[in-house]
Amino acid sequence: MLLHSTPNCRLGSTKIALIVLFGTAIYFTAIWTVRNYTENTTKVIGCRDGVILEGLHASENRWYEAVLQRREFFALKGGVDKVKPMGDAGFTVIWDLIAPSFDCPQGKKRVGSIGDGGKWVCGFEVFEQTKKTGAPCVVYSFGVQDDSSFEALFLQRTNCHVFSYDMSVSQIGNPLRGHSNPKLKFASIGLGDKNNDTRKLKTLGTLMEENGHTWLDVLKLDIEWMEIPVFEEFLKIYDVMPFGQLQVEVHLPEPFSFPKFYNMWERLEEKGLRPFSAETNLWPCLTLPLGYGTVQSRSDPRFVEYSFINVRSNHLLVPSGFVPKI
Repeated sequence: MLLHSTPNCRLGSTKIALIVLFGTAIYFTAIWTVRNYTENTTKVIGCRDGVILEGLHASENRWYEAVLQRREFFALKGGVDKVKPMGDAGFTVIWDLIAPSFDCPQGKKRVGSIGDGGKWVCGFEVFEQTKKTGAPCVVYSFGVQDDSSFEALFLQRTNCHVFSYDMSVSQIGNPLRGHSNPKLKFASIGLGDKNNDTRKLKTLGTLMEENGHTWLDVLKLDIEWMEIPVFEEFLKIYDVMPFGQLQVEVHLPEPFSFPKFYNMWERLEEKGLRPFSAETNLWPCLTLPLGYGTVQSRSDPRFVEYSFINVRSNHLLVPSGFVPKI
């Protein structure tokens, strides 16, 4: 009879069932998860911890190896400033250099509609468990003008409160438009790197303070070129980013400085953000007229949806005991 044991598994009062089926013994270990919510952390205790930690450490090693490979590429080019972000003789573009190399140990799921509106989320099934347990979770979403399918699925399948913002519209987009939900809040406000009443912009810190939050489980941004100044502000004021994961559409401006952008990217990584998904938005490449916004060429893939997990804080997806490499 072959029994399987899970690393770092605390059996305690765990129930073990041995079921003999056609002469084969199958071993089942019930998984017990206890969440102790503090002000801004979630500690996961139980049989899953060892498996999750092993997955996180393996992902961190793969991510760090990709970082070293990236730096070696820059050295061979003669420096970051020698890299052509939209391709050179080696057919390498910016997105190849910062491709997601970290795996979400709980698995990832695309949440929301097909195409624009859907985002890749780490551990969505973990959030679904809050529907049964009643455990709290918080989602902030910026940019909900035309499509709120991402927010709708969180409201439908989790216990999360969703705070949605968009300064360009007076109400949230479909399918939530016209529907009331006690766990949904919408305000016609945009996210900025500083408060600006004239432009209807507020910083993340201001909004979190107004709402009484110190921690967000999910932060989603689709704020049309404002994400880069917002990131720069995050890097100035936060030692630890106040969110568990981030979904953001990155829009490259024109003119574009790759060395400046890459410097920001590495500082985000140093703060613990690890990209686990990237999805190129090809619609602008195929359909936008020249001169739309800051886009000068339809051939350039300048919009990419990224998803990050924050590994520098213990939370719903990162149990205590994980130590980032940088």
